[in-house]
Amino acid sequence: RVHELIIRKAVTWPNLGTFDFTDLDICLRLVDRRQEDSEVFLSRIQNLVEDENTAPKDFRALFSHVETMLFFLMYAKMEDLQKTH
Repeated sequence: RVHELIIRKAVTWPNLGTFDFTDLDICLRLVDRRQEDSEVFLSRIQNLVEDENTAPKDFRALFSHVETMLFFLMYAKMEDLQKTH
């Protein structure tokens, strides 16, 4: 579903700017995950893609930021703040 949304937006966007096939390929690879294992990530990406103000040229950076943020949030839950002193 997310793959289809990305491709549709890239094909229909009036001015792709610097966004090219390589960027499209990287974006599709970033979201190439099983739905069950990455539901939070994919739902955030879907929201970004569906936002009419988000241009395809911004996808690559935004997807990477979401991935990094969710990675840190996942490990932040496991940290014991008592051990930081």
